[in-house]
Amino acid sequence: MLTGRPAAGFTLTELLVGIAVAGILLAIALPTLRDWTRASESRAAADALQSALRIARTEAIRRGQGVVLFRTPAAASDCATTAAVDANGANWVLRTVPWWAMTAETIRCGSLPAAATGVTVTGPGLLCFSPAGMLVA
Repeated sequence: MLTGRPAAGFTLTELLVGIAVAGILLAIALPTLRDWTRASESRAAADALQSALRIARTEAIRRGQGVVLFRTPAAASDCATTAAVDANGANWVLRTVPWWAMTAETIRCGSLPAAATGVTVTGPGLLCFSPAGMLVA
């Protein structure tokens, strides 16, 4: 028996139209989301390197001694004095510049964000700061 109450829910046509509209909106938004993600990864890598540069300059001034900052493939947990310079390394090491009878002291190590593996940094493999905190060529 019909009670005169309208049927609840959506028709098949309404559902198909809704799915089609959602698919079109997703197709439009996906490239923008991908670009935003890449830009975010680049910003994270730049922020990590900028932070390392600030730490290096501060340590050079605080210690009154030259400090060198370089990227390395060595693990951030293992920042021994044997870590090699690699401009595309995923980690960074901060060391003092030894004077005549001193040995290099590792000050701090860090790593770039995991998302930054596709980020390429061009330029020198290492940077040296003087005791006055000035960048030395």
